[in-house]
Amino acid sequence: MSASAPPLSIGIRTVLDAPRGHRFSRPQHPPAQTREQRLLNQMRGNPRVDYRLRHGVLPAWMETHDARLTQSARVSRSAARPPLPRPRSHRRVREGGGLGLALCCHTLAAALGAFAHHVLSPLL
Repeated sequence: MSASAPPLSIGIRTVLDAPRGHRFSRPQHPPAQTREQRLLNQMRGNPRVDYRLRHGVLPAWMETHDARLTQSARVSRSAARPPLPRPRSHRRVREGGGLGLALCCHTLAAALGAFAHHVLSPLL
């Protein structure tokens, strides 16, 4: 400190001697409200809102039902069964032999017709 500087007051000296981040007091802000809390405060006179504030968002039976469902889901996951096979459709397209079978039937019909014509033509 230089000799020509005036002495500092005790309040200023305590502020300057405080560690960094603690020199000044910060104003205390109320905790920020969520959007839901702000809307509920605006709708205070509504009977449904009053009922919700008194009884909560969900009834108690829904919480127990949810707990029961999660417990049964855990049990079913632990005893996992293999997936069931898909039922076969009655309209399924046959693989492979459809075209060959049709060609064979047409050839056989043509051959039988030619044979019948050859055998029966002298009789007519």
